[in-house]
Amino acid sequence: MNSDNFKFIIGNKSYEEIIESFKCFYNSITDAIYIHDLDGKFIDVNEGAVKMYGYERSEFIGNTPEFLSAPGMNDMNETAEHLKKAAEGELQIFEWWGRRKNGEIFPKEVILNKGKYFDKDVIIAVARDISFRKKIEDKLQESEESYKSLAENIPAIVYRINLKEENKINFYNKYAEEITGYDIDTLSKNRNISPLFTLMSPDEIETAEGIINEAIKNRCPFIVRYKIKDKNGNIKYLSERGRPVFDKNNSPVYIDGVIFDVTEKIMDMNKIENYSKQLEEANRSKDKFISILAHDLRNFTHILSNFSNSLYNDIDTLTKPQILSIAKCIMSISQSQAALLDNILEWSKLNIKQRKIETEKISIKSLLTDIINPFNFNITSKNLKIKNLMPDDAFVYADKNMLKVILRNLLSNSIKFSKRGGEIIIDFKTESEYNKILFIDFGIGIKEEIMNKLFIKDTYISTRGTANESGTGIGLLISKELAELNKGDLRIESKEGEGTKVILSLPKFQ
Repeated sequence: MNSDNFKFIIGNKSYEEIIESFKCFYNSITDAIYIHDLDGKFIDVNEGAVKMYGYERSEFIGNTPEFLSAPGMNDMNETAEHLKKAAEGELQIFEWWGRRKNGEIFPKEVILNKGKYFDKDVIIAVARDISFRKKIEDKLQESEESYKSLAENIPAIVYRINLKEENKINFYNKYAEEITGYDIDTLSKNRNISPLFTLMSPDEIETAEGIINEAIKNRCPFIVRYKIKDKNGNIKYLSERGRPVFDKNNSPVYIDGVIFDVTEKIMDMNKIENYSKQLEEANRSKDKFISILAHDLRNFTHILSNFSNSLYNDIDTLTKPQILSIAKCIMSISQSQAALLDNILEWSKLNIKQRKIETEKISIKSLLTDIINPFNFNITSKNLKIKNLMPDDAFVYADKNMLKVILRNLLSNSIKFSKRGGEIIIDFKTESEYNKILFIDFGIGIKEEIMNKLFIKDTYISTRGTANESGTGIGLLISKELAELNKGDLRIESKEGEGTKVILSLPKFQ
């Protein structure tokens, strides 16, 4: 056979056919394949390498890996060492940064191994672009760092309990120390299905344990609330939220959870509940007050209407003394009604915080004369004696209009609860910083249980006078508040059946 026509036959395929099949396979691999000589220079590359870098095959040949290296991102001495070890038959796997022809930098994973290429000892390199994998790894790393950062900064205990390791506890932040006062090492010695069982009462442990075990059984999240006693003996209210984690065999392996300190929230809720009760009680008291107020105003209106009808219908037959008597009654009732309306006005101003104070030096004796005169009919009707011991030079510093309301209320009460033919003393005492105005009567006095409630805000006590006079109980409350607004005080001394002394103290100086 002529050597020119000689073809090396393997099986039914020629050598050329086998080489062609190898090249097709070699170039069909998407990973980059490089053939290096033992000095590290490229002998051949596949189509995958051409696509990976963007260079022509001819541009690779004769160059070393440094030709493809991203500047400053690879240790070329280390790369040379990898090639050397691979040439000695030691498999090398490492990550490396390449630069494409267009300047794009990317990461790749490289595997080096010793091999043969057309009977030559060579180093075969297989490289895979791992840009996507790197992005995933970076995201995972970022997520892990974010989780750690979140756990460190979240104002709650973040924990994991390993059910496969005798309920070993891992705390992911230091907040447990802040809540309990105990260090993490001490708390980690706990071996229960909740991190803080050792600080709970037995009853609460039993309840919490039942809830968590039920959650494991039903493969669902849980919420459990309980209280603990911290290292200093303080009670803390906590809310724990967690979930069991299962392996591929559906066995529980972890409990992951967070524990929030809700002490402040619970305290706030208790305060709100107390405020709600107080508001409800205040509303009931105000309803009662409005009812009494409406009743008194209606009585005044009915009496005025009756007297007016009498005058209108019988004016021709009534004598002058009778007309005078009816006129005095109308005047007295009108004055009482006006006083009641004044009190209502003052009460509303105090409640909506609109009362302005204009302090001035006030002569008490002249003011008292103006206060007493409108009550002359009531005083005469009860045959009362007013003993006014106020000296001419008696004075106080206060808001004049407010003082009028106070004095009118105090005198009205003294008249209302004095017995027919009794006496009312209006006296004056002076001290270092305060001057005191005293109203003393010898009437029916005040019961002890009523005395204890006289100045309770939003409590209105209505008591009938000795001549069946009505009242809302608002007068004393308003007088007390007005006295305090004027930097003074109102105090009552009384004994049932013996009479009452009311002491109004007001500043002696501006």
